[in-house]
Amino acid sequence: MIPNGATIWARKTTTSDIFSRPDKWFKIWFYMICCANHKDNGAFKRGQCHLTYESIMLVTYATKSQVDHCVRYLKKNGMLATRKATRGFIVTIVNYDLYQNFDNYKSDTDGEMKAKQKRNRSETEAKQKRQDKQECKNDKNVKNDKKVKKFVRPTVQQLEEYSKSISYDLDGQYFIDKYDGNGWMAGKTKMQDWKAVVRTWKKNNFNTGKTNGNNRSRSPRLNEQDWGGEELIES
Repeated sequence: MIPNGATIWARKTTTSDIFSRPDKWFKIWFYMICCANHKDNGAFKRGQCHLTYESIMLVTYATKSQVDHCVRYLKKNGMLATRKATRGFIVTIVNYDLYQNFDNYKSDTDGEMKAKQKRNRSETEAKQKRQDKQECKNDKNVKNDKKVKKFVRPTVQQLEEYSKSISYDLDGQYFIDKYDGNGWMAGKTKMQDWKAVVRTWKKNNFNTGKTNGNNRSRSPRLNEQDWGGEELIES
């Protein structure tokens, strides 16, 4: 058995642009392909590996300048992607799955190969767009959930205890009957803060339901901040 496995090289490599570049460049490219994982593991995915300029220079006998120029060329031409890492960088061979799979060599037609490459790119881009859209939607939902303040319908006791605490004589049942009748709505908006409404009633000396001639029989003028919310909850 031959140790360390093998890599696949297409015959058309000899007509590719990298093959006509400086000799060291192809040697660097060949070394990177050989170093890439052939399957996912705990550290790296298939087609990835960790490298340093020093390790590449040691094996290929290339200078640092040659390595740097080669890496820049490979990234510019969409053959390679890199990410900084501790003591080096992580290399991703962009089309590793395409070229390191014998199933993709069953046809000698360049048109089919190009069509498959295009499909792979389109599927990858579409998948990424769906993920980005879903993440954006999730973020928006989380923000909206944080903003929602649910309205809890007060009890008669709560209304009368609160009105008493602000020196206001309010018939709690009258208040509840009034707003039960319209679904605790003001126009198209649901009430958010019933305490604020009670304070507004007091301020405007609105009819509290008590038989007191001093109370006026008119509707209170409520500020916009007294209303809002999403859902009415029976207490």
